Amino acid sequence: MIDLGFTDAQIVEKATSETVNKEKPEEETGQYTVQIKALTQKVDPKTFTNLEGVKIYKGKDGFYRYTFGSFETIEQALEAKKQIEADKMLADAFIVLIKNLKKY
Repeated sequence: MIDLGFTDAQIVEKATSETVNKEKPEEETGQYTVQIKALTQKVDPKTFTNLEGVKIYKGKDGFYRYTFGSFETIEQALEAKKQIEADKMLADAFIVLIKNLKKY
């Protein structure tokens, strides 16, 4: 990440790290998205050149969360996550419910 200028990137909380390691997260109701980064400084979504339609959620904790897509099912989100992870710089992407992004 440092090579791309994300010198302040850091793990937000342990629960997020556990989600990364799950092959298939527990299914809940709502829309799913793939979180690709969480940074303390805002960057242009065009930084993620291979993804179109990246959205930004600014949390009360000061982090900007960058997400891709809106999916009805975990299976759809998992498929998108696999494609995103082909980019080695985004290999730590994970699935999250959109409604949970608003908790931060």
